[in-house]
Amino acid sequence: HKILDNDNNQVITLANYTTEIKATHASGCKEYHEDYDNLTVWYRCTHYRKFHSYRERWWFIALDNCNSTKGLKLRYKITMTNNVNDGWLRHFSADEFCERFLLPKN
Repeated sequence: HKILDNDNNQVITLANYTTEIKATHASGCKEYHEDYDNLTVWYRCTHYRKFHSYRERWWFIALDNCNSTKGLKLRYKITMTNNVNDGWLRHFSADEFCERFLLPKN
């Protein structure tokens, strides 16, 4: 029994795109080498995901390299926003928005 499902886009494989790995295309990963070191293989992954929800949610993100005994070396940036069309609410979570703008302070 698997906890996460590739068919439901719950697993995003961070590697170059191949037709054998279904979820890899969604990662936007490309292999590259640093200028000073042509021996080390890096992956630069740039892409976006859209999640639609009618209520606030908690999101959990995990990274893993099952084939390594040395762990992972990575740099990352994750930006999660609300409705893209509404500049005012874009970066506020539901609890921040309610606290700052809807509930009166005594």
